[in-house]
Amino acid sequence: MTVDDMSVDGTSSLQSAATVTIAPQTAGRAINLGTNAANSLGLTDAELDRITAGMLVVGRNDIATGTVTVSDVVSPANVSTLSVIAGANITGSGGITESNVALQAATGIILLGANAVSNLAASNSTSGGISFNNTSTNLTLPQFRCGCMPPVWMDSSFCLPYSDCKTDERNDPKRCSLSHATMISAWQL
Repeated sequence: MTVDDMSVDGTSSLQSAATVTIAPQTAGRAINLGTNAANSLGLTDAELDRITAGMLVVGRNDIATGTVTVSDVVSPANVSTLSVIAGANITGSGGITESNVALQAATGIILLGANAVSNLAASNSTSGGISFNNTSTNLTLPQFRCGCMPPVWMDSSFCLPYSDCKTDERNDPKRCSLSHATMISAWQL
């Protein structure tokens, strides 16, 4: 769906066996996850719960979309993966609760709310950094690797200190899971 605003009322639903994409029609249009805010494509948690799909994609990168703000807790109940794409940045003090989350931005990702995510993929292409607070006990980061002190870039991935990694994954170039609730910060992932 390509829309600048929408409402998914209590008697409606969106369903797909594969992917549902909701994207702004107008360049520069902001997206708000958690609140139906004025002048944005706003989707509340209740509206997101009415979407059933293997993957829910919110946003687009083929036009210069605005900022994506996570303004309240969102936990899409009927999707396996939430993908958020911004032509600008992704920010907010709300939280995302979902097993699989993919974040793609151009000018930074700063999500410091109470996120509860098991698998996180994050990409920031132009400027700014990535800061993500996770409150669940384990977080898998596919583009990270474990076993460095101090944290450094190695082989196109960000290497985290031993103390932040599960013991059986130290020095594993293919996977990294954090064994505790954590805050990650990295630049230009």
